[in-house]
Amino acid sequence: MFLEKIRKNDPIRLYDRFEQVYFSFFFAKLLITYYMQFSYFFTSNSR
Repeated sequence: MFLEKIRKNDPIRLYDRFEQVYFSFFFAKLLITYYMQFSYFFTSNSR
């Protein structure tokens, strides 16, 4: 049922949405890693 809806819809639009979600996920992961490194650097400096 859901797959049929996707086939009826524009596949390009669906792919664009998937790409948006993927990029936002990737950006969030990158941001989290940078923040963790930054906080670790500050904690190591304070000692």
